[in-house]
Amino acid sequence: MRLVDLPPDGADWITPVIGAWAPSWRWSTRGRTISPDILRALVTDKVLRQSVVLADGGRVALLQMVESHSGLVELGVLADGGRLAEMGPVVEEFVESGFAELGVHKMFVTSLRDELDVDTLFGPRARPAGCLVGHERRDEDLYVDLLLYDVLREGDR
Repeated sequence: MRLVDLPPDGADWITPVIGAWAPSWRWSTRGRTISPDILRALVTDKVLRQSVVLADGGRVALLQMVESHSGLVELGVLADGGRLAEMGPVVEEFVESGFAELGVHKMFVTSLRDELDVDTLFGPRARPAGCLVGHERRDEDLYVDLLLYDVLREGDR
């Protein structure tokens, strides 16, 4: 597997995989259809770095570093859930290069429970930081658990 930059006009492949792949909160549509304007915003607004993970000639993930409202760096992930375990080395490369480039000591990733296996994707670098309970209209349940993980720089673990 290897990382490549997402070209400015290279996001068309994302729409068909959104509902099928494992998303972080940033990419979780929660059953809604994503519009072209929202897709464009997700790949441009406050994005500090982003890369596509390629394997066997095809795309298996989009990794992002995004400036959050609090000024911290959020990791955005949209990944083929069946290939998470294989992505460890390229995720490590992406995260470490981001720490070096951005000069931060900690990033964070959030995910709805059961949507993204953060432990498998980020390994021991990710530490559970909390669980937020959100209110959301769903047929089966009105509350969702949003899991928050700190992702630490190598020397800070």
